[in-house]
Amino acid sequence: MPQYDTYGGPIYIIDGCDDDVEFCEENLYGRSFVGIDFEWDRELRGQRNQIELVQIATPTDGVFLFRCLPGEPLHPVATSILTDWNITKVCSGYDNGDCARLWETYSIEVPRESLLDMHDEARDRGLQRYGLKGMCEDCGYAIYKPKNPNFFYWSRNFLKKSQIRYAAADAWFPLLVAGYWDVLDLDVDEMEDYVSDFWVGSHLVVILFPSLTMATDTYAGEIHIIDGPDDDYYLCRDTLFREPLGIDFEWNREFKGQNNPIALIQIATPTNGVLLFRCTPGEGLHPVARDALTCPNGKKAVCGFDSRDKKKLMEAFGIEIPPQSLVDVSKVAQRRGMHKTGLKAICRELGFNIFKPNYPNFHQWSGRLRKSQIRYAASDAWFPLLIAAEWGLTDIDSLRQSQGLVYARLVPSSENGFV
Repeated sequence: MPQYDTYGGPIYIIDGCDDDVEFCEENLYGRSFVGIDFEWDRELRGQRNQIELVQIATPTDGVFLFRCLPGEPLHPVATSILTDWNITKVCSGYDNGDCARLWETYSIEVPRESLLDMHDEARDRGLQRYGLKGMCEDCGYAIYKPKNPNFFYWSRNFLKKSQIRYAAADAWFPLLVAGYWDVLDLDVDEMEDYVSDFWVGSHLVVILFPSLTMATDTYAGEIHIIDGPDDDYYLCRDTLFREPLGIDFEWNREFKGQNNPIALIQIATPTNGVLLFRCTPGEGLHPVARDALTCPNGKKAVCGFDSRDKKKLMEAFGIEIPPQSLVDVSKVAQRRGMHKTGLKAICRELGFNIFKPNYPNFHQWSGRLRKSQIRYAASDAWFPLLIAAEWGLTDIDSLRQSQGLVYARLVPSSENGFV
């Protein structure tokens, strides 16, 4: 049976114009570039079918398939992405037919200046076969292009798994090719984790999906949100008596010239929960958090504590973490010879695939926190603690002996931005 490459990452099917609007906004808004493609039913002579599927792909955070229902407008998030001049849309063969059909179906137009058509790049490189399949072959990938005309029936009530995976791949592989050819600054090594193998036989199609693309590892223990310096004093005191701790800080996304204050302080214990201290401008820091951070004897695991964190802590609360109490796993990773020393890279070295969103709008911490933000923030404080234990940097033998790793489990849900 011939073997092919396909996209093996998370895929979200969005049914109709009002489905999962907030989730789509959270995952797609604020991006610099996406991959796009369109599908419609096979046309016989004289037919002109409308668009049935709009695919929008991100490099590593999933592909969105927007199903188009007769008589309904296009999903507002899909419309916004397609018409935004500032978002580069990477595609393969966007021609006048796509342009006309998009206008006929929804009266919208993709700004030509925002399109990056990899067909043009392939021609410039002298490729004789400059379709998506030819481009992928040039990069060492063999993608599947079905010849059965009945495959291209996109208005059916339930799409086949093979159609779903094919549609996602058609929007995602142009991004991978753009990264491979250095047209876009993308982490190709990371994207290649989302390439899966499948085999096509005369009666059988088998697709193998790597487990890491179907779910992410996350902290799954107790999380307590502490609103303000007077909230739940005794809970905080009783939770943080355990040592060592893991810590992290969050603040709102900053534009040029901005210096936003800390909006969230995360303090994790090995097995007793993670506390998220919400910080409001003008209010003091919770006394338990202050004591935990400034204690010179209690070890605190962190990943990448730098001068910016130090400055923001001093500006917001007038405190400094004693340097001798910090265990920075990023610096330890450097000494171990690792080229990438961020939390995601270190976790991958230890066999964990944690969620790190690339879309800027995710990092708005002063408003209502979404479930995905809460889980992400807790994980950012807890995983440095786990790394420190695994590398023997802190004395948490009880964590390993009591199988504390159960708190880092696979969560195949949209809570982490994955299905």
